Amino acid sequence: MKKFIGKQKYPILTLTVIAGADLEGCRAVTRVGAYAAAGASMHGVSATNAYTGDELAVDVMGTTICEAGGVIAADALLEVGTNGKFITRNTGKVVGRALEAAAGDGSAFEALLLPAHT
Repeated sequence: MKKFIGKQKYPILTLTVIAGADLEGCRAVTRVGAYAAAGASMHGVSATNAYTGDELAVDVMGTTICEAGGVIAADALLEVGTNGKFITRNTGKVVGRALEAAAGDGSAFEALLLPAHT
């Protein structure tokens, strides 16, 4: 999480889940505390790292810091990629919009979380 220090975020709603596995911060997670599947909807974005069984803060509304799974342009629609990282929307469910560009895999960027589209 050190690479994300200094980034801004303005979550409106943060909820707690129990981590069902070891999780890294700034990634898409489900209500059962696992990484969201690629292309699927998500509960929100993990606010911190967590070990199995830990309580985990999850940003579900507002803006938050996300970890990119590749290059993302500012204003791009987002979907969940592998391991809960975010990628530019292709055919998956829209989960957010990039408020700034991401330089590549592992880079941090601010995103606006959008309600799940079903």
